[in-house]
Amino acid sequence: MGSYPFPNVEPEWCATRETHPAIGAAIHAIAYDGRDAHAIWSDPTAEELNRISMAIKEYVRQGLVEPAPRGLYVWGTEVVVVESAD
Repeated sequence: MGSYPFPNVEPEWCATRETHPAIGAAIHAIAYDGRDAHAIWSDPTAEELNRISMAIKEYVRQGLVEPAPRGLYVWGTEVVVVESAD
């Protein structure tokens, strides 16, 4: 198992936020009592963005998620680019 757990995120959490499920899982994996998933989703810090990217790379390497075309993951009205972890 890797550094980032792959949490079970309710599909409606991602759907209502128009966010890729891998992003939703990564956000929930790094959330904690002081910073819940919605707070991270709505206003992520640079460190949180880095950790989310690392989590997604790990999920792809482990075969938990399919890599998004061209590494583009939708995050609400934004798109996050996660480079391949080859």
